[in-house]
Amino acid sequence: MDIPPNTEQDALNLQRYHVFLNAVIEAGELWGLGIDDEWALTGDPQGNRAIPVWPDKESAAQCAQENWQKYLPRPVQLKDWLDDWVHNVLKDEILVVVHPTPESMGLVVNAQRLARELEAART
Repeated sequence: MDIPPNTEQDALNLQRYHVFLNAVIEAGELWGLGIDDEWALTGDPQGNRAIPVWPDKESAAQCAQENWQKYLPRPVQLKDWLDDWVHNVLKDEILVVVHPTPESMGLVVNAQRLARELEAART
């Protein structure tokens, strides 16, 4: 169940979240920013570590600037995300930031919630 947005930015983040879910299901992959074996991380307003993810290469590339300028857009197959990444992200206590932009943090979610909603969208 979605929490009603409090601000216009919250509404935009929620809209991008749903776009993300549909695009990832259709493409069978999501995108992060990485270099070698390192993935870009950020923090949420509460100081938790979070990994940003995007629905497509272009959206990820738009955010490869400032602290992330050395990173390149890299795909992650949806099956790999659900089978491996979710477990590792949860184990490392890392949250997921869905579809951030240079202007917006994006929607911060627990990896387990994201996995449940991706699974539900697949059926």
